[in-house]
Amino acid sequence: MTEVKCVVDSCTYWGKGDVCKADTIMVKTSPASKAGELYEFAEELGGRKKKGADTSSETCCETFRPRER
Repeated sequence: MTEVKCVVDSCTYWGKGDVCKADTIMVKTSPASKAGELYEFAEELGGRKKKGADTSSETCCETFRPRER
Protein backbone atom coordinates (compact mmCIF):
# COMPACT_ATOMS: atom_id res chain seq x y z
CA MET A 1 0.00 0.00 0.00
CA THR A 2 1.12 3.55 -0.67
CA GLU A 3 2.40 5.35 2.42
CA VAL A 4 -0.27 7.67 3.83
CA LYS A 5 0.79 10.58 6.05
CA CYS A 6 -1.48 11.66 8.92
CA VAL A 7 -1.04 14.22 11.69
CA VAL A 8 -4.09 13.19 13.78
CA ASP A 9 -2.15 11.64 16.65
CA SER A 10 -5.27 10.64 18.60
CA CYS A 11 -6.11 7.95 16.00
CA THR A 12 -5.59 4.24 16.66
CA TYR A 13 -3.80 3.94 13.30
CA TRP A 14 -1.41 6.89 13.76
CA GLY A 15 2.23 5.82 13.71
CA LYS A 16 5.67 7.29 14.31
CA GLY A 17 6.69 9.73 11.59
CA ASP A 18 3.04 10.65 10.92
CA VAL A 19 2.49 7.40 8.97
CA CYS A 20 -0.96 5.77 8.92
CA LYS A 21 -0.79 2.11 10.02
CA ALA A 22 -4.33 1.11 8.90
CA ASP A 23 -4.54 -1.94 6.60
CA THR A 24 -7.15 -0.17 4.48
CA ILE A 25 -8.28 3.45 4.12
CA MET A 26 -11.90 4.44 3.44
CA VAL A 27 -12.44 7.30 0.99
CA LYS A 28 -15.94 8.56 0.30
CA THR A 29 -17.70 11.44 -1.39
CA SER A 30 -17.21 14.77 0.33
CA PRO A 31 -20.16 16.91 1.44
CA ALA A 32 -18.39 19.78 -0.36
CA SER A 33 -19.04 18.02 -3.68
CA LYS A 34 -22.79 18.14 -3.06
CA ALA A 35 -22.53 21.89 -2.45
CA GLY A 36 -20.95 22.41 -5.87
CA GLU A 37 -17.44 22.98 -4.51
CA LEU A 38 -14.58 21.70 -6.65
CA TYR A 39 -12.13 21.06 -3.81
CA GLU A 40 -12.11 20.47 -0.07
CA PHE A 41 -9.02 21.22 1.99
CA ALA A 42 -8.28 20.37 5.60
CA GLU A 43 -7.63 23.21 8.01
CA GLU A 44 -4.11 21.87 8.50
CA LEU A 45 -3.15 22.35 4.84
CA GLY A 46 -0.69 25.11 5.66
CA GLY A 47 0.93 23.44 8.68
CA ARG A 48 2.07 20.15 10.15
CA LYS A 49 0.71 20.59 13.70
CA LYS A 50 -0.32 17.39 15.43
CA LYS A 51 -3.90 17.55 16.47
CA GLY A 52 -6.31 15.29 18.28
CA ALA A 53 -9.81 14.39 17.18
CA ASP A 54 -12.65 12.43 18.75
CA THR A 55 -14.62 11.44 15.62
CA SER A 56 -13.94 10.89 11.91
CA SER A 57 -16.07 13.94 11.10
CA GLU A 58 -13.39 16.06 12.81
CA THR A 59 -10.84 14.76 10.30
CA CYS A 60 -10.53 14.27 6.54
CA CYS A 61 -10.46 10.49 7.10
CA GLU A 62 -13.37 8.06 7.26
CA THR A 63 -11.02 5.37 8.64
CA PHE A 64 -10.24 7.36 11.83
CA ARG A 65 -10.86 5.53 15.10
CA PRO A 66 -9.98 7.22 18.42
CA ARG A 67 -6.98 5.82 20.25
CA GLU A 68 -7.81 4.32 23.65
CA ARG A 69 -6.55 6.56 26.44
